Amino acid sequence: MPKYLYLGSYTEEAWRRMIESPPDRPNAAAKLAEGLGGTADCFYYAFGEFDIVTIFDLPDDAAAAALSLAVTSTGRVKSLRTHRLIDADEAPAMFAHAKEAVGVYEVPGG
Repeated sequence: MPKYLYLGSYTEEAWRRMIESPPDRPNAAAKLAEGLGGTADCFYYAFGEFDIVTIFDLPDDAAAAALSLAVTSTGRVKSLRTHRLIDADEAPAMFAHAKEAVGVYEVPGG
């Protein structure tokens, strides 16, 4: 099952509410993933540009996009970024395709 990395930031309203009533966000993330046919691999709070870092195992890109839409539609998470992770087993095919592509790619400015 493909893995997806999500990086996001909470809004000020979200932080305020979570401080008032501390939530179980890892469990909420796990339930969300399960609802899409996947699992939550990890959940972390973070310093810096992003407040949360999560990795989900999801069935496909449509499920990954649905997760992103569901989270951002609440208005409590901003700057959510989604990245499809490529594991070592997929790398040989990736490099083989890249080798083919390099042979036909027209360089900008020729």
